[in-house]
Amino acid sequence: MGNVALSYFITGSPVDEFQFTIAPELGNVEFVGRDVRRWTQDPADPSRWTVKLQRKVIGDYNLAVTYSQRYEGGQLIAVGGVFAFLKAVLFLPARLLGARPSSA
Repeated sequence: MGNVALSYFITGSPVDEFQFTIAPELGNVEFVGRDVRRWTQDPADPSRWTVKLQRKVIGDYNLAVTYSQRYEGGQLIAVGGVFAFLKAVLFLPARLLGARPSSA
């Protein structure tokens, strides 16, 4: 049995979904956190998981991923098999990008 604790600090726009890639060697995957509604595994790519929340969150948010891994003598153990996808959108004022105001 293993677990990963993720601490997010969400700014800008609230979110209600997180996406992960989880190593196929890890089974019985569960997500534990405030307002977790459900989690689904992508049938086309079983290493891809999506966690949906009951409401959008902003600020501090903690999420735990628990899993199990079958071990047989002499077998390697997968460590660090949980990867979070971060969706970031950056809006910069036009003047910071070097754009000139239009003279329309």
